Amino acid sequence: MESLLGFIVLTGPLFLIVLWVPASIALAFWVGRKMVSKSRWLKVISGLAIFLFTLLLPVTDFIVDRAYIKYLCENKQTVQVFHSLALPVEFRDENDQQLLINSIGRIDYRLLGQLFEWDMKDEVYPSILAKIHKRTWLFIDKRNNKPLAEKVSFHSDGGWIECFSPAPGRGASCRSIELNKYGENEYFRQVDTKERYLFSEIFLDLGVEYGNNN
Repeated sequence: MESLLGFIVLTGPLFLIVLWVPASIALAFWVGRKMVSKSRWLKVISGLAIFLFTLLLPVTDFIVDRAYIKYLCENKQTVQVFHSLALPVEFRDENDQQLLINSIGRIDYRLLGQLFEWDMKDEVYPSILAKIHKRTWLFIDKRNNKPLAEKVSFHSDGGWIECFSPAPGRGASCRSIELNKYGENEYFRQVDTKERYLFSEIFLDLGVEYGNNN
C-alpha cells in the first residue's frame, strides 16, 4: 500500500500534465466550432485564446508566486542595525586582536553564539494569490536580551502543483533567487561580504575591512 501511495505521489504531476494538455486542446476546438459562428479567423483566435487560458490556469499561482517573491526580495528585503557596541573582550586574544572574523573573512558563529543569538519569527505575509512567509531575524545580545540588528527575508510555499511534487526545495526564497542569479560561488562570496559589513556596523571597533576576503 505504501509503495502504491509513493507511486501516485511521484507520478501525479506527470499524469496531471498529460491529461490537462489534451483537455485544453479539446476545449479550444469545441469553443472554436460551437461558440463562435462568424469568421474562420475569429474561430481560430478564440480557440487559441481558450487553449492558452486553460493550459496556463493550473500554473497561474506558480507564475504569480515567483513574480511576487522576486519583487519582495528586491524591494522589501532589509537589514538594519538598531544599536552598536564595542567588541566584547571574549572575542579578542591576548594581543587584543579580534577573533570573530577568521583569516578568510568568515564569521566564527560558534564564538558569536556564546554571547549573541539570532531569533527568527515567521509570519504569513499578506497576499491573495500566493502564500508568502515573512521571516524576521533579530540579533539578540543574550546578556541583556537587547535586539541589536534585524534581517528581513521572504519565502514562498510555491504553486499548488508544487505542493503535489515530491521534489525537495519546493517554493522559492530570497536565497534561492539569488543563488540562481549569481551562482553558488558568487552568492556565498556576497553573503560573507554582507555579514562582515553587518558585524562591522554592530561592533564599531571590529577593525576588519568587509570589502574583500583577504
